[in-house]
Amino acid sequence: MGVDWIPCRVEAGCHTEELRELIRREALHFRTSDFSMATIIDPRIQFSDAERQQIRQAYLELGPLYPKLLFKQESHRVSVISSEELFPMEWRIGAERTILPSELGEQLAEWQNYREEVKVGGHRPFLQHLYVYVRLHELVTVDLANLISVVQQSRTTTGSWATRPEVVTCRDQLLGEPLLTLPYPPGWPAGDYESDLSIVEQGFAKVESAVVAWNHVVQRGNARLRPPRRPPALEDWITLRLNDPWYASFLAWVEPWKRGGYGLYRDCE
Repeated sequence: MGVDWIPCRVEAGCHTEELRELIRREALHFRTSDFSMATIIDPRIQFSDAERQQIRQAYLELGPLYPKLLFKQESHRVSVISSEELFPMEWRIGAERTILPSELGEQLAEWQNYREEVKVGGHRPFLQHLYVYVRLHELVTVDLANLISVVQQSRTTTGSWATRPEVVTCRDQLLGEPLLTLPYPPGWPAGDYESDLSIVEQGFAKVESAVVAWNHVVQRGNARLRPPRRPPALEDWITLRLNDPWYASFLAWVEPWKRGGYGLYRDCE
């Protein structure tokens, strides 16, 4: 199961402004689901049960969207944009929507112009902030989360190794104060002040040291973890993302549909 874009056209008799409002409500409704990347990209995005119900009711007042569109039997993953670290997070979250034929050209131009500007050195203050957040996000939600999960499981294991004094001491230290916390994600566009890139290396060193310390005291293969990967430098990260062949293949796929007067319907099957 995945989230796809499907080439689409608008059924005759559908009013553009009504469609835009329905698309806005559908996108917000999708954001409350488990299929959306919104809460992964920005953990601050949370919905109460009451908010979910209110959003769903508002969507159903106008929806569903699909009967108002005509579809082709092709698709492309939305994650080519929603998973692209180089884009502002607002854009990544906003990509999880239907894009009308009249809006597709402008949307593609916005994405591509941004990448071209980055390629020639643009947006560096913003990218510094984004780089710090993205790298710390991976350290916190992947490497550190895996470590803490294994450490917590050791509390209930029946093996005698888990009660050795050095293991207990290390476990208590790791489960005490948070080792690393996420900063606020940068908003687009950010200010022109620079970010302290050394925060990334400091965060990496903390997580690496914690994993090494745990591996040293447990001395067991099934309780040991792989150390985190050293984050790439800022410019290396930018170059890596700009050279991603998946984005280029997406442009090659979507351009003929744009020229043919199609939009992209956000599906989830």
